[in-house]
Amino acid sequence: MRHASKERITRRDEAEAIAAAADGFQGPLTVRVEEKRQAPPRLHDLPSLQKLCGSRFGWPAARTLKVAQELYHGQGKKVITYPRAETCSG
Repeated sequence: MRHASKERITRRDEAEAIAAAADGFQGPLTVRVEEKRQAPPRLHDLPSLQKLCGSRFGWPAARTLKVAQELYHGQGKKVITYPRAETCSG
């Protein structure tokens, strides 16, 4: 749609103007299909898991560690791998 802006449209009047410009268009549409491969995200180490849970749930680091340890040692046992901090050997 050459009438659409490249940024996200946030105003209703702007969206309606674009829709009105496209209304009744009879020309050809093109579709481009591309195959892209993306590696899965890296697993969390303990510090990144603590940071994520702190920002998403407001948990302190100690609570994240306690929950992670319960998922490893608890009744379901080994629901997750043991929560470790990532180490570099070098």
